[in-house]
Amino acid sequence: MSDENKKEDDNGKESEVDIPDFRPPPALDLDLRLGVAAIMKKLQLNLECDGVLLRNCDSNTGYMAKNFDTLEGMQELLAIFEAVALLPKLTNFQVHFARGASPDKPHRLPSQLLSMVINQCLDLTYVRFQGIMMSDANGKYEGLANSLRMHPSLIRIHFIVCAPEEGLTLDPLLAALPGIPTLQEVDLVDSTMTSPSKKKVWTGDTLLHLALSKNLSKIRLSCIRHLLDTHMQAMALAHEKSDTLRVLVIEGEDDEDSEFNEDEDDLYKDDVPAETEEEKKKKEKKEKKKKKKKELVNKKKSIKESDNPTNREEKKKSKKDKKKEKKSKSDWSSATAPNGNTYYYNKKTGETTWTKPPDL
Repeated sequence: MSDENKKEDDNGKESEVDIPDFRPPPALDLDLRLGVAAIMKKLQLNLECDGVLLRNCDSNTGYMAKNFDTLEGMQELLAIFEAVALLPKLTNFQVHFARGASPDKPHRLPSQLLSMVINQCLDLTYVRFQGIMMSDANGKYEGLANSLRMHPSLIRIHFIVCAPEEGLTLDPLLAALPGIPTLQEVDLVDSTMTSPSKKKVWTGDTLLHLALSKNLSKIRLSCIRHLLDTHMQAMALAHEKSDTLRVLVIEGEDDEDSEFNEDEDDLYKDDVPAETEEEKKKKEKKEKKKKKKKELVNKKKSIKESDNPTNREEKKKSKKDKKKEKKSKSDWSSATAPNGNTYYYNKKTGETTWTKPPDL
């Protein structure tokens, strides 16, 4: 289910929500797989940068994947976050942290590292945490919640497929958001990271409390599990009566076109039970037979068609048509930034980048 509401402004015109506000992409995109030395060097060369993305998306390979569970690996991770926290002009802080290859031993990111950056970077306006399985020394996420609540300048917060430790929820973080006086936009996407139990990441009562906030102008909830109709009705009513909440979006987990459902499939594909050796051998044998048969068929076809110039022209035309079709289906579009340069934004997620996306 998708429910999007718009409110009219003082001039009677509908507020623009199709094209997102201009959000500059982070100046520094730091891949944690490179290791602490390479990242520190980049940070030292860019002390004046105002945006940082720390990502460990493909955590099956690279330096951080091999060293994550060691004391040395955690110390180096701490050093990286400490260095980011010292950037004097940081306004845009993003962390995209994959959980690792093994569902039994996921990579958990201590919430204290996130708190440290939020506490020290008082000019932050945009925070985005994606794919993070958060651990917490006290098990209640109170440190990170207090850091958010006391921040003087946060405007936008996005929690995208983040998950708590088993048996907990991330409600303390959500409960802190209405207390941020400058906060205008919250984007929440639920996750199945706690599968197979699929426990709640957020509870309906806390989400309703968020909708009753006096400060927020935009709330987007995607794929939130265990959200009752009564909660949705109450949120819709809160939106109607609110003087500040201009946009309320609720997207159900059954929305097949949702980009976040695709993200979840990618993040959790490792949850499939491992095949036995016998099953693997049977599968490989079957695949080899299929491949051989396909190769023979293709050889026969190529002998018949290779000398036909009409077929060659048709193939070229078909390739061009496919390219055009792919371009028209793209979620990306372009716009001009205040400085005159062209930037690209995703119409579904609001993500922005200076680099032209490959599917545009």
